[in-house]
Amino acid sequence: MILATLLLQVSPVVSADGLANAYLVCDIFEKTGISTECQASNVTSTVDVILATTGEEAQQVCLVVADRMAQMGRAFGGRWQLRIFAPDRAAEPLAACALR
Repeated sequence: MILATLLLQVSPVVSADGLANAYLVCDIFEKTGISTECQASNVTSTVDVILATTGEEAQQVCLVVADRMAQMGRAFGGRWQLRIFAPDRAAEPLAACALR
């Protein structure tokens, strides 16, 4: 998986804040080319990603990203959430998981 390979390159940094880490998540999605859009919001504490994928794959991607960011010491203060939406931007995300 391209995303998992790129996540291996994330360096450990424990001093970055939640918003800086949220922008890093968007940067990772953009570098892989699998996302058509990613937005980080400090107001809602969400990282919203648009992916052309299935619900099952979206959940796997969500968990991989959340786990890898936590392993690398990228803290989100327990209030951030990664949400993956389909390209039609339905009101409900395909997957959502907490960024720790």
